[in-house]
Amino acid sequence: MNKLIKSFFALPIGLAVGFLAAFLHQANFEIFITLYWGFLFVLIFLVYSIRWSIRFAKTKLAAVFFVPGWFLSTYFLSTFTQAGDIVIANEMISKIYLGTAVILLGITAVWPIKN
Repeated sequence: MNKLIKSFFALPIGLAVGFLAAFLHQANFEIFITLYWGFLFVLIFLVYSIRWSIRFAKTKLAAVFFVPGWFLSTYFLSTFTQAGDIVIANEMISKIYLGTAVILLGITAVWPIKN
């Protein structure tokens, strides 16, 4: 029962990570080419946060709560609001972020738990 209660903490963590990632994945700086530093930071942060959630709960059930939390916040921020605002636009970097994040979340969720 304790593992189940700890697993529920992964849902708000997934919501927060998805919200943060939606804004940061577009961060870049330009030297001679455009380097998307936010994209790499977000993917690394995504993997570490889901791994931390799984280690904290000591069960992979935390991934079952983390992934929908990330998905809900990502979906909410990629749809138009009444004011016409959208955070995750239909751009190539956003499509690459979403595809890569889904693959990494799937891989990380089934990765063995270390003691």
